[in-house]
Amino acid sequence: MQVRPTLTLPWDALDSQSCAEDGMPDWQTLIVVGPMKRRDAHGHVTLEWTVTADCRPAE
Repeated sequence: MQVRPTLTLPWDALDSQSCAEDGMPDWQTLIVVGPMKRRDAHGHVTLEWTVTADCRPAE
C-alpha cells in the first residue's frame, strides 16, 4: 500500500528563507531527504523531510 499525502509549501517560504531578493531557487538542484520520524512529548509521531535547492541570481 502506498500513501501519498500532499503538503503545500508556499513559494514565498522557499524564496524568502533561502534566496530572498538576490535570486531564486534552481529547481533542477532540488534534493528531498526523508522522511524521518519524530516523536513529541505526548507520543505523537510526525514525519519530517529536508528540502534543499541551490540559488541562482535573479535575471
